[in-house]
Amino acid sequence: MIITGGRFRSRKLVSPSEKVVKPTLSKVRESVFNILSSRINFEGKSFLDLFAGSGIVGFEAISRGFDSLTAIDLNAKNIALLKQNAQILGIDGKFIKYNALNFLKNPSEMFDVIYIDPPYDSTLANESLKLILKNNFLKEGGIVVVETQFDHELNISDFKLLKNVIYGRCKLLFYSKNLI
Repeated sequence: MIITGGRFRSRKLVSPSEKVVKPTLSKVRESVFNILSSRINFEGKSFLDLFAGSGIVGFEAISRGFDSLTAIDLNAKNIALLKQNAQILGIDGKFIKYNALNFLKNPSEMFDVIYIDPPYDSTLANESLKLILKNNFLKEGGIVVVETQFDHELNISDFKLLKNVIYGRCKLLFYSKNLI
């Protein structure tokens, strides 16, 4: 895994050994941060990486200027890898071994950007979006990015769809709070 942009550009990170984790492709990460940068300034902003897996998206966020990173994953090996890679980069972050949905049921702070990348064949994206809204996890002007399978439909009416981009089998959906 190699970071594609920012102050850690071209830095290589330790990759997960298990095939269960699918690191987000570099072209997809590049697109995520290009789209985000057209909408918000990263400086001083917080980034929540739900279902973090390899953590590459969160590390990319820090590399590109986000101030803080919180990464949630249920797998202890993934959390250990995240901590190892944070040490390699010399950065701080919160790397929490926890069920992402349970994390979203217990609001402790709000975030500027929330990245949701659950297993493609699950309903976890829908459930996460509902909990983010219900428990007020998104700061004013914040954005939620969902990475899912290209043909997966989300049933969310309480968010405003800002952008929808497809890369092969991957779909990126960018949402903001639906202000009424």
